[in-house]
Amino acid sequence: MALCKNSKAARGRLVARKGEGIRVRSPAQKLEAIKARIRDPLAKLESSSPPRRAWTRFDSVYMPALVNLVVLFAALYVVLASVYGDSEQKWAYGAIGTIVGFWLRK
Repeated sequence: MALCKNSKAARGRLVARKGEGIRVRSPAQKLEAIKARIRDPLAKLESSSPPRRAWTRFDSVYMPALVNLVVLFAALYVVLASVYGDSEQKWAYGAIGTIVGFWLRK
């Protein structure tokens, strides 16, 4: 493929001679050709990757909330029940503070 760089038609464009025909490519066409060359290997990689999980929202939103609620109810039970000693109540207050801090950070 020979390139004509000196012709008037080639100003700002790439003129490529392939066989008998002359193909004039604008910058937008060159960009699309580059994107197509990049897209093909990426499509092969995406098709070979494992499928995405449908539980992404459950893992990222509901699971932390569920774990925090379980720990929060256990800590509140320890705080409100008069059966437990000081060391257990310190643990419960620490758990409650950690949970509140976790949700305030988000």
